[in-house]
Amino acid sequence: MDVRKGSSHPKPWLEDTKRITVEDLEKIIQGPNGITFLPSRSMDEVYPGVYIGEHQAAVNILQLENLKFTHVLNVAVGKDKFHSDTHAEMYRKTNITFMGVKADDTALFNLLPHFSSTSKFIHHAISSPGGKILVHCRAGASRSATVVIAYLMLKQHKTVSEATQLVRAKREIAPNPGFLRQLCKLQEQIDDRQEMHKKKTCCIS
Repeated sequence: MDVRKGSSHPKPWLEDTKRITVEDLEKIIQGPNGITFLPSRSMDEVYPGVYIGEHQAAVNILQLENLKFTHVLNVAVGKDKFHSDTHAEMYRKTNITFMGVKADDTALFNLLPHFSSTSKFIHHAISSPGGKILVHCRAGASRSATVVIAYLMLKQHKTVSEATQLVRAKREIAPNPGFLRQLCKLQEQIDDRQEMHKKKTCCIS
């Protein structure tokens, strides 16, 4: 996959299907000529009150306070160069509430079990008066983007293609294929639950 630094308009919306594929999501994320661009800014608001950003944005506490952030979610807790070492103690003297998830940006790492808790945290953050959350990882392109897309699916009732397009329209993102596969799996789970609910409703009526 060709990955470059910069910006390009995302491709048009894809028609969502019950079994959307990783390739479908990659077409939304990629710019012309199949190029995936890395973020050109430190952070971007991708949904009202929800920002995706990189490590440097999260450690700039003065800026976060000036911009009136109330919550920070780190989806890459760790101390090496592939992770971000932000933690609750960093924000102790601020009004910022912190949550951390230890996740690796690899296709083999399973983020799916964390979608529920991170979505609840994001939703609680922006539902609070004046709520504003920074969701970050190391580069603000893969782990953080994945959990925000999952949030839009679980709490804002977007399909995976709608959620991916919404985020991509505001920020260059590059979730790894494993994370995209997990988002497709989440879509399948949501579809199956909805189908089961319809069947139960039909039986009752």
